[in-house]
Amino acid sequence: MVKKSKISTRTKLHGDVLEWQWKSNHWAATIPKWSSSYLLDGLLIDTGAPAGSEQIYQWASNLPENDRISQVYLTHFHEDHAGGALILQKRMNLPILCSPSTQKQFESIKSYRWYRQVYWGKKLSPPHQPQPISDKISSKSGKFNFILISCPGHAPDLTVLLDREHQLLFVGDAIMKRYEMIFGGGCQDIQENIEEIYLSQKHLYDLTEGLDDLQIFVAHAKVYPRSFLKEKMDEIEKLHLDAHRFKDQLKGQGVIKTEDIVKKIVNLLWKKGENRFAKFISRGELSHANLVKSLLEWDLE
Repeated sequence: MVKKSKISTRTKLHGDVLEWQWKSNHWAATIPKWSSSYLLDGLLIDTGAPAGSEQIYQWASNLPENDRISQVYLTHFHEDHAGGALILQKRMNLPILCSPSTQKQFESIKSYRWYRQVYWGKKLSPPHQPQPISDKISSKSGKFNFILISCPGHAPDLTVLLDREHQLLFVGDAIMKRYEMIFGGGCQDIQENIEEIYLSQKHLYDLTEGLDDLQIFVAHAKVYPRSFLKEKMDEIEKLHLDAHRFKDQLKGQGVIKTEDIVKKIVNLLWKKGENRFAKFISRGELSHANLVKSLLEWDLE
């Protein structure tokens, strides 16, 4: 008998922002993840995963008249953020907006690895001719006005939305809850770069100076204050220094091969076997080793 996936949805209110969350508890997924979409004054930011497209349509079509979606913005092209865009476009005639870079990425989408299909669904059908915008976007009434900020590292097209007046920052996957693994290897459509991730975060930190009440909406996590940005930058800086320090020590001990150096640094930075299943199921495309390689490719100043 084939086990079925369980689907969960829920909503959370954060002041003016209504968060819609979707989670598929697939029997093969050891750590199910939430995928979030955010609605404020008619503007929906991201649309969740392909497997949740019917659920986001049902939620969107049943919103009260005053809360109805008038436009959709996609932070980047990955399936867990753009999966519901096509159904909202087709059934509700909603305009789908994104950066010019994201529009270009949609044109090259074919498929993605089976282990990501376990979490997010078997097929991503991108929206039809999304409208590219590159500088700013406003909500339905004009109450919220966001500048669009390019933040590569996790994805080349990733865009962050910042409303300085209301101190709201929607970052997609520009910030993660913890840095221990990244995508790389043979994963063609997700090649993460830890230096670019760090520089994007630093750019955001500099841009939000003085915004002491900033709320940061982090995908797959929760809402954080501005200090969270500094915490993540400090975390990455420490990993960067430790990786190079261990590399120098290992070379001094006669370890020469890059593969051996990376393997030993992984064992020094994390507990043996930690997140082993993620490496196994992704065939090494998501791993500690990819993060270490990216840290070592990033020169110390």
